[in-house]
Amino acid sequence: MKVNNLSLSSFIKLPEVKTKLREEFEKPPFSEKRTMLAPVLTSDTSRIGIAFDYLMRFYANYVNSNAVSSDWVAEKALERLNEIKDNKAVITTPNFKLITVSNIDKSPEGFIENWTKFKIEYYSQAKITIRRARKNFKTYLKTGKMSNTLIASALDLATLDLINTANYMKPLNQAEPDKDDVEDLRKLIAIINPETIKAEHTCVLSPSFGPEAEKLMSAEGDLVIDNALIDIKTFGNLKLRRETFNQIIGYYTLYRIGGIQGMSDDNKITKIGVYFSRHGYLHTYQVEDIINESTYLDFIEWFKERALEFCLP
Repeated sequence: MKVNNLSLSSFIKLPEVKTKLREEFEKPPFSEKRTMLAPVLTSDTSRIGIAFDYLMRFYANYVNSNAVSSDWVAEKALERLNEIKDNKAVITTPNFKLITVSNIDKSPEGFIENWTKFKIEYYSQAKITIRRARKNFKTYLKTGKMSNTLIASALDLATLDLINTANYMKPLNQAEPDKDDVEDLRKLIAIINPETIKAEHTCVLSPSFGPEAEKLMSAEGDLVIDNALIDIKTFGNLKLRRETFNQIIGYYTLYRIGGIQGMSDDNKITKIGVYFSRHGYLHTYQVEDIINESTYLDFIEWFKERALEFCLP
């Protein structure tokens, strides 16, 4: 099934949607005070956050041998790269933003040929990156050793993710990763309490939502541990932002609409939460404490209608 180009992250930023979420769901007070156990060591915090998402899920898979997984976002980006390399009108701006040029045929001599060559080479390099990452991940599941090569792969996977999630085609690493990036990720991994992600019966990595939800928008969570749907945030501050609260409400709503692929229908999500990776802290809510079922079904219908309207040509 083809997924709409609308993403949950874009949807919840629409003014009308932000207003509706604020009206429908009161964000509970958040007064948790904890020491930051893994201070920021790098300037590339966004990429570190995505790379850590991968490493956290790798760790969860190691802890839970029965974990259910789906294709990585980076692998889905590879599919898009395959389309991009054959579309001569798609190029990047100097800051690597992907754009489609309407008058590409009027470009200087050799321009199209150079861009085509670049995109083919990038696609080939991306395939090698995915293949190497899969090999490193397989080794990790056998040994439990979080090697520098696995961390480097996570950083490259994070770069590929940006093609799908942010429409950027940034260069992949050609050399050893930055030492501060590696150290930052090592400290983030070191403070994970394995009991936090040890499942009694259900572990789903990168949970994708079922067909009815896919019709509406693209979205992918981070983890399901038993009855909890968890989002990972690598923030410097221990603060539950309204945007983050809206995001986990959005994930839960998509679950209610389409279920979660690979998860038994008998497993019901009763908690939603956020893992604050720099503090090694998982904060969860009981769904019944933040969602009023008497009005929620109407909200679900509004959510579906608004998403479909946004996708109309």
